[in-house]
Amino acid sequence: MTTDSTGWGHETVLDCLNGVFSMLDEMDGGSAPLQLWHYTNAEALLNIVQSRTMYFTHYRYLNDSAEVVQFTDISREIALEELGRLGHDRPLDEYIEVKSFDDLVLNFWSIVAGERDLTFQYAAYIASFSEDNDLLGQWRAYADDGHGYSIGFSVESILDSIQTGASFRLYRVLYDPNNQRAVARYVMGSILTKCKSHWEIAESDKDKQLVVENAIFMLRMLSATFAPMFKHPAFADEREWRLVVLGRGTPSAAIRQLFSKVAPATTIAKAKSDISNIKVRNRMGSLVLFTTMELGVANGEHPVNEIRLGPKNDMDCEREALHIILHSAGLWGKVKLSESSVPMR
Repeated sequence: MTTDSTGWGHETVLDCLNGVFSMLDEMDGGSAPLQLWHYTNAEALLNIVQSRTMYFTHYRYLNDSAEVVQFTDISREIALEELGRLGHDRPLDEYIEVKSFDDLVLNFWSIVAGERDLTFQYAAYIASFSEDNDLLGQWRAYADDGHGYSIGFSVESILDSIQTGASFRLYRVLYDPNNQRAVARYVMGSILTKCKSHWEIAESDKDKQLVVENAIFMLRMLSATFAPMFKHPAFADEREWRLVVLGRGTPSAAIRQLFSKVAPATTIAKAKSDISNIKVRNRMGSLVLFTTMELGVANGEHPVNEIRLGPKNDMDCEREALHIILHSAGLWGKVKLSESSVPMR
């Protein structure tokens, strides 16, 4: 992003971020719960307990590919509505030369309406959690079809314990289409509001062109920031939260720095360095990008405080193995063991 004589700069992005986060806080009705649960398999459990590392999957490689374009689809609907108000029933076939702010608005809505994915230039990595520790759908989809584990994390401890990586934020996933539309509309409305104020004080054609370029930059960056919190309402029973990390693949390191500055502090964690350990793993025959982040010990406490055994496990054997694992990690007596009560065949 470029700063010009209009004063366009990172403060502009911060204003938009803060506005959306304030809206989200109102939708959430408060702070994150004290405890969240991560459904996973044996390999990931060992990494978390023994190596104190956690997987974060690239947003575009999530299990449900439709999630990637949920934000774009909603934004496209809004853009088509706005184009209709401007007398256009479809996006422009060719973008017009921007000689006025109205031209910029028309091009802006045409770009949004014509996009298949607004987030493709950015890299967001995600670790998923649920408010519920014993959901049949979660066992089936994310915990080795019931042979895995639901790992309980203290929210405060996990936010305090991340030692490496990039700045990140804990999001409650939005399932309500009305809330999703409100966020998407606010994002795009904020961009145009900022563009108008900078356009009006632009001193040259070059400055005006920078306003146009920065409008598109902000659109893509903010779309990538908030798209991971959108999910289809059919998944609402998952009650999901996501720890979202902006990593390599994001063009500007400054954006990762901005991401760590917005309020509220209780759901923001600042990490010390950039993500540089992007890896690839095999998932059912497909290659998946991911990164790992180290879990430190915050205030003398490991962030894991409970492990629930999946319904298809041999409970006696699993408890014996976990006894050894937890002892070796110095966590025996500190991490509670429990068993799923879900009937599952």
